[in-house]
Amino acid sequence: MPADPTAALYEHHAAARSTNTLFNAVYCYVLHMLDVMYRTPWDKMQHGKENDRYGLERTFIAAMQGVLVTVADIMVSTDFAPTELHSNVGPTFEFYDFTMEKASKLHQLIGLCEDAMVYFPQLGGDNSVYWLLKKMPDV
Repeated sequence: MPADPTAALYEHHAAARSTNTLFNAVYCYVLHMLDVMYRTPWDKMQHGKENDRYGLERTFIAAMQGVLVTVADIMVSTDFAPTELHSNVGPTFEFYDFTMEKASKLHQLIGLCEDAMVYFPQLGGDNSVYWLLKKMPDV
């Protein structure tokens, strides 16, 4: 795996680029979820009633553990040898600008996942990254 990878390293490798772009977008979405979650008040919680804050907390955990970790695992466990890349690739943790398109952040994530599924079909199916993304809040 490369030390301190950047997106430019994957520029000419569509499979690596697709998962790295998805990872960066999910990473930024998770950070955005934190912002939204901590701006959502918890002091009006009532027993037995649905609460927006609690829902955000639960889906934040699912986004981190079920989506972000899974995409990273696919990246670091896929052998890209004998290409110009090192045998495995790593996430770059770079900013993804969701404002580049008119679709919501969530719809952009789903589209990026669909793009990456061409190379990594394990992103789709039951209990998959794609399945979880379709259950995420559109924040």
